[in-house]
Amino acid sequence: MSTPLIDGHTHVFNVGFLPLDGLMRVRGVPSLIARGVTHVLERLLERELPAAGALADASARPALMAMLESELIADMPSRVAPAFDEPDLITRFVQLVPQRDLEALRPVLIESEGQISPATRAVTAMRTPSATGAAVVDPNADDRRRLAELLREAARYGGAIESDDYTAMGLESFSGRGLIEWLLLLVQHESRIVNAFGKAWAPPQTFALSAHHMMDMEPHYPGKPPVYPFATEQLRRMRAVAATAPIPLVAFVAYSPFRNEWESIIDGALGNGFIGVKFYPPNGYRPIGNTDSDVANGMKGATVNDRNLQLYRKCRPDVPIFTHCTSTGVEARPGITGKFSNPRHWRDVLSTAGLGDLRLCLGHAGGQEGWLAPPGPEGDNEWMHSYAHEVVELCVAYDNVYYDFGFFDSILAGDHATNFQLRLATAITRYGERFARKCCYGTDWHLVSREAHAAEYPERFARLLSGNDVIAPYADEILCGNALRFLNLPGFFTRSGATLGNAERSRLEALTGSIASLTFDGGAANEVKGLDTTQDVTKALGQLASAGYRFVARYYSHNAWKTVKAPEAQAIANAGLDLVAVWQDANDSAGYFTFTRGETDGAAAFAYAKQIGQPPGSTIYFAVDYDASDADAKGRLVDYFKAVRAAFIAAGEGDTTYDIGVYGSGAVCAALIAQQLVSRSWLALASGWRGYSTFKDWNLRQGDEKQIFGLTADPDRAQGDYGGFRVTSPALFA
Repeated sequence: MSTPLIDGHTHVFNVGFLPLDGLMRVRGVPSLIARGVTHVLERLLERELPAAGALADASARPALMAMLESELIADMPSRVAPAFDEPDLITRFVQLVPQRDLEALRPVLIESEGQISPATRAVTAMRTPSATGAAVVDPNADDRRRLAELLREAARYGGAIESDDYTAMGLESFSGRGLIEWLLLLVQHESRIVNAFGKAWAPPQTFALSAHHMMDMEPHYPGKPPVYPFATEQLRRMRAVAATAPIPLVAFVAYSPFRNEWESIIDGALGNGFIGVKFYPPNGYRPIGNTDSDVANGMKGATVNDRNLQLYRKCRPDVPIFTHCTSTGVEARPGITGKFSNPRHWRDVLSTAGLGDLRLCLGHAGGQEGWLAPPGPEGDNEWMHSYAHEVVELCVAYDNVYYDFGFFDSILAGDHATNFQLRLATAITRYGERFARKCCYGTDWHLVSREAHAAEYPERFARLLSGNDVIAPYADEILCGNALRFLNLPGFFTRSGATLGNAERSRLEALTGSIASLTFDGGAANEVKGLDTTQDVTKALGQLASAGYRFVARYYSHNAWKTVKAPEAQAIANAGLDLVAVWQDANDSAGYFTFTRGETDGAAAFAYAKQIGQPPGSTIYFAVDYDASDADAKGRLVDYFKAVRAAFIAAGEGDTTYDIGVYGSGAVCAALIAQQLVSRSWLALASGWRGYSTFKDWNLRQGDEKQIFGLTADPDRAQGDYGGFRVTSPALFA
């Protein structure tokens, strides 16, 4: 996979950022069990951390964590092996915990004993190794037993299931190595989590950028607060991680309307290196239309609505807001607040006066359910009543609304993948480029890292896109280009550029330049899509038109094999596409460009344009297919294009008839426009050529060669009047 990835949906926080106690309590875990597990995880995190406030050395591994990884994971089955024996794993874990940690945890372990079920006690007694014949009696045996009971009791509520029948719940089988690795990841310093992310998406993926999202959950969940206070420590840590990460990283600050100081938090973050805002309705608030009964903490629904509207007005149209948009996920009130993510609420927001240009990404694309609906009437009905269908409608209706497929693990194999392709291809066929340019790639890492095939996720997802003829032309957009538009990095630099470190800013600016040089099938809102090729495009015209292509660039030349013929030109016009004409023989070296050659090429191009039916006022581009020096641009190229113009005037009996354009480097385009020798320019895909990154006044911009509906072609973008045409009369020869 050669396309760079922008993963617009990741997380790099650890357990110190979460109200673990409250998160467990709302899922029915008894208070003392929740408190005990919280202390265990925070103890592991404490052992992982360096001195207070310092960043960890990501290359070093604390002795305890290294030992746990070695002893718990090294001999476990692979991620795709059958289920792992969970109770035995807990037994092994408690035997590895050092004495000083057990002694530190003893008060909460003793406290939790009153809420351990008889079934858990029985299983633990059965699983505890016998001390008979042991050379040394373990002085912490009771603490190890209590810890094992605590962890097993918490596991009973993993699915919010309460039962005294331990084995009947299916918890004799653990989900395996992926889950254990994830749990150990969550008790590591955030800098090490970032390191793990970079390694997870190693080659063959080409990783370009990650957007990591904070979660402000403390105001929404009762019990013990997080280790790190949100407004001070969490923001500082996440900003430090983004500034020092070994991979390109930008951060979304989390929003909570339940904080009275919400505005100062958001303003401070957006002015200090955070790129956007994370919005999470399952925490207990709708995007709009909250009532007093919706808000569980006693705040008035009208207050929440007012704060949300203030946020939207503060952010529109440049600051991206990323919202959770599926009914599943972590909920402040399970079974209730997940529905607050319904995209219909966002329709109400966007239809509010002045908010139609809100820059919004609907995370999880409404959820997997609708996207996986099978073909046929029953599946179509499921699709029409899904969040996913509403997401599609919003993306088509509003210019700045995007969506992402974060944590779509079910689509990576089998019928689910086929159904997903069908739904996505159908939407693209119906709505074309306007919809296809809104889809963003995302993984929801580190949550997706629990899955068996997590390491293969990017490659599998890319193959899924490229494996469908309707979706494939937009694969690069989905994997990278669309997210680049949503993130609005130029606006970010304007807003926060002064607060970024030199290295951080340079890396992000270089990244945007290199990504832009790829020229994806998408572009700015005022651009249209086309391609250039040496091949006859007739058989692909139906697919090109359906996929939103607006023009085809073809050759005039002394070389007949690549020259567009009259039937093809007429077919292009009949398909509703424009033809762009470019003259090229062997225009790839300085020696080619002379006054005499300009006269010859100009006369031949003019004559062929007349014969094929090119209308007056349209453009013929002439290729300068090498990195011309300043001397060439002021000398031999001037002679050549003066001769082309003279040939046009002679053939047109005093009028050029056709506009003259140039295909070449940014420096060549700029020089010839400045001397008024050409009226239009086509920027060649050659990022190493002079003037490539600085020339912005192009009419056409070329992308990297790829297969497009069976054609070997370069994707192109056009802006403004690019000189395309449709033949207006039958050609005089075939």
